[in-house]
Amino acid sequence: DLWLVETSAPLRAAQGARLADAPLSPRWTDSLDGLPAFPLVLVANELLDCLPVRQFVRGPQGWAERRIGLSEDGARLMFGLVPALEQGLPADAPPGAVFEASPAQANFGAALGARIARDGGAGLLIDYGRAEPRFGDTFQALRRHRKVDPLEDPGAADLTVHADFPAVLAAARAFGVETALVPQGRWLNALGLADRAAALAR
Repeated sequence: DLWLVETSAPLRAAQGARLADAPLSPRWTDSLDGLPAFPLVLVANELLDCLPVRQFVRGPQGWAERRIGLSEDGARLMFGLVPALEQGLPADAPPGAVFEASPAQANFGAALGARIARDGGAGLLIDYGRAEPRFGDTFQALRRHRKVDPLEDPGAADLTVHADFPAVLAAARAFGVETALVPQGRWLNALGLADRAAALAR
């Protein structure tokens, strides 16, 4: 059976058109929970960085959350700040620090951990991200391999943030599954990158 996890109706239509002549008829679900029970082998490249993130900015009076709204004339999108109501934000942050939190990434880690604990399997998540919590604004928009203003032309650029690997792995471990974080260089070397590069050079 061919199952596609896809939440976007336009992308489902495009996938259906591409797979119209495939030997297997695709079926769709909105989440991992919608898949039938079987051991899962999941390989996800740059999935986590597409999930929503919340940004908090440390000001003189404490934390504020960065939101998107309309300019006074209603003609364009712009960033603004509202008081943060969240508890547990870092107390030792310097003024101007940006702290990112992605409940969506953590929820995905929990869903994947629950699925693997219940039905068996493994997951490999390949992404740019943090190995430990830290401050910084990683939100960006890319269009045709160039950085652009994320609010300038909504829907025409890829929005991305760094993956929060500590939160994702902790959420999965809560279900008793084993997790590991491997830097890209070490992983590629373990796959034989040096030998492959030498072969290509020859």
